Amino acid sequence: VVSTQSTGKIEIRDNGNGIEEHERSSVALPHYTSKLKNFSDISHVSTYGYRGEALSAICSVAKVNMVTRHSSDNTAKSYTFDNNGVMKEVGSSHNNVGTTFTVTDLFKNLPVRKKFYQGRKGKDQIVQIEDFIKGIALANLPVRLMLRHNKQLVWQHASTKLVKDAVSGVYGGIGDMIPFSYFGTKESDTHISGMLSATGKSAKKSPFIIINKRLVKSKPLTKILKKLYDGSFPNGVIFISLESSLVDVNVEVDKSSVICRNEDEMTSIVEDIVRKQVLNLPDPPTAADQTQDFYDSNLTSSAQIKARASSSKSMIEKNG
Repeated sequence: VVSTQSTGKIEIRDNGNGIEEHERSSVALPHYTSKLKNFSDISHVSTYGYRGEALSAICSVAKVNMVTRHSSDNTAKSYTFDNNGVMKEVGSSHNNVGTTFTVTDLFKNLPVRKKFYQGRKGKDQIVQIEDFIKGIALANLPVRLMLRHNKQLVWQHASTKLVKDAVSGVYGGIGDMIPFSYFGTKESDTHISGMLSATGKSAKKSPFIIINKRLVKSKPLTKILKKLYDGSFPNGVIFISLESSLVDVNVEVDKSSVICRNEDEMTSIVEDIVRKQVLNLPDPPTAADQTQDFYDSNLTSSAQIKARASSSKSMIEKNG
């Protein structure tokens, strides 16, 4: 559950396993993470980011409270953090197993930034948050998600195993979307699937792209889609599953961009799938086809020149 309020309060609540007590003191400290035990782990990061990046950044501009109860605890405990991410225990609290983070007084020490987000920019942020939550829902079909703003339900995702149900919830229906899939060889371990509309729907907003259950931005893929849809983007979602060692997620702090070692191959496969399975377009001409067309065109031109020359000669002889 993500709740936001115009007063600057954000609450994120889950019903996971909670945070173990020995890990709590470092939760919001800069550069801390529980995801890396040794150097090789950096090639297999599957989470959305490092808490020492996100939580420490939030602590520097807001008041942060954490209530957590691990599955082995009898009761929940509440904690606050200073601007440096240092934790202070408040006491026991009522909470089921899981964790709740509450952020208040956002940008309390940055009045100009706070005023900036209280206007239209703040409304734009709610739209971006909703779009992000929808992408997270598509990446995690079985997880139930809810977004509230000023105590009003903005959007929710019901737990499901079916992609079409989730896509319908995001777009308000399936419309002209067409499912597609591709299974690579055992050696490549690549799987691409999803649903895309048969026609372009937006000039700016690309479909959701999810690589290894991570919502990402991909310039090569959006460029291909824009070319295939004549300058616009379709609605829908593309799921790409690759071997984790082929995907580098440590490109940006928010892990929204990734680098794939086989990016050219992957982009080519996606283009071929969308072209054939969704748009039902013929294959683009190959270099050999283009060479043959050029050759045929030259032959035609030569034949036409010879025909005109022969015709002119006949007319000259006739008139002579």
